[in-house]
Amino acid sequence: MQRVIVYIDGFNFYYGLKSNVKWKKYYWLDVVKLFEMFMRPNQELVAVKYFSAK
Repeated sequence: MQRVIVYIDGFNFYYGLKSNVKWKKYYWLDVVKLFEMFMRPNQELVAVKYFSAK
């Protein structure tokens, strides 16, 4: 089983969503569930690390 860790640049993710009015509905996106959808049968999502600036 391949273990997967996802790292998210929260600052760019947030401001990328903010730049388009249609995407504001994704502010409360469940990022764990989102990336679980991309896992292959031989992969296991072990962590999602979300980093942001002050």
